[in-house]
Formats: sequence, structure tokens, C-alpha cells
Amino acid sequence: MIKRNLALTGALLLGVSLSASQGFAQVAPTTPPDPPKFDAQGEPVFVNRSDIYDYMALPAYSEPAFVKAFVDAGKLPPVAERLPKEPLVFKTANQPDGTGVYGDVMRHVIGGRPEGWNFWAGQSYGWGGIDIGLVECLTRTGPLFQVNPDDLQPMPNLAKAWEWSEDGKTLTVHLIEGAKWSDARRSTPRTSSSTGTTSSRIPKSRR
Repeated sequence: MIKRNLALTGALLLGVSLSASQGFAQVAPTTPPDPPKFDAQGEPVFVNRSDIYDYMALPAYSEPAFVKAFVDAGKLPPVAERLPKEPLVFKTANQPDGTGVYGDVMRHVIGGRPEGWNFWAGQSYGWGGIDIGLVECLTRTGPLFQVNPDDLQPMPNLAKAWEWSEDGKTLTVHLIEGAKWSDARRSTPRTSSSTGTTSSRIPKSRR
């Protein structure tokens, strides 16, 4: 009786497997559609760091309508008061695909998902721009893939310039003037003292 049941079970499983394989075999493979046409720069054009962006005051600034609503309601200062004295401005000469349309769609590649937000505990913010959107860095390294090898150094950001002492023991960093901490309710000045406080929170090795 047991042998007979085992034989029937095996025959049933074999029959199902054969039927399933025949069903799958009858399905034609799918072909993915062609990607949409996107006219963009195909080959990188290497430039010097100074060709990518600079610091300068503009005659006027724009902001989205939903942000302007906060200004009109008195919850945010005007955009010119929220910016540094000389904001970072990207140069159009280094935009081979042309200047983007204000308020249009931005395509961005995220190179790595964030592990967490506690940087000081060793968690990674990932890579691809989300890190600089959360933590304003003294320098930038992201655009360096565009920079000529002869000019390959960190790019300025919150730090406009810096120099080492002759003995190599002291680094003097010049911050952009008028940088502010923003908490969506008010903009408070960002100074070398407050920036240094943030850096001092990073655990340091005793060795």
C-alpha cells in the first residue's frame, strides 16, 4: 500500500513538472523597449576647477512658489537674506548640455544607498549627493571627475580657500562670508567657531 501511494505521488509530481515545463516553453521571451532618446554629452570634457563654479553675488535670485509662500507668511526670510554674501554659482561655460530649465525635471544618479545618518558612529551616508544635501562639507570632491589631472585637488565649498603653515602643522581655512545655519524657521550665522564645534564631536584616536 505504501509503495503504491509513493508511486502515485511520484507520478503526480512528475506530471505536474512536465506540464509546467511545457507551459513555460510556450511563452516567448520578451524584448525590452528601446531607451528614450536623451541628448546628452557622451564624452567628458576635462576642465580646471575654476571653470566649474565660482563665488559671486547675483542681481536677483529665484525660488519655488511653495518656498515663496513661507516668505510671504513670515516663516522664512527673503531668499537674498538666506544666502551667503557671495553664493556658489555654477558657470554656464561648463554646461555642454545647456542650462537647465528652472522648475523642470532633474535626473540624478544615486551611487549608493545610505546606511544611516549617524556619521560619528561609523554609518555611511552613501554616495551620490544625498550626503552634501544633509551635511554641508568644507570641500567638494564629487565634480572632480571633470577636472584636469594637473589641477586635481579638493574643490571649495563652505571653505572658500585654505593654506598650510610652513611646518605643515596648522591649516588655516577661510569660510565663505555670510554662511548660515538653516532650521526652516530662521537663519543664524555660521561661523568658524560653530563649524569647529561640529568637527570636534568626531571621536579622535589617542594614538
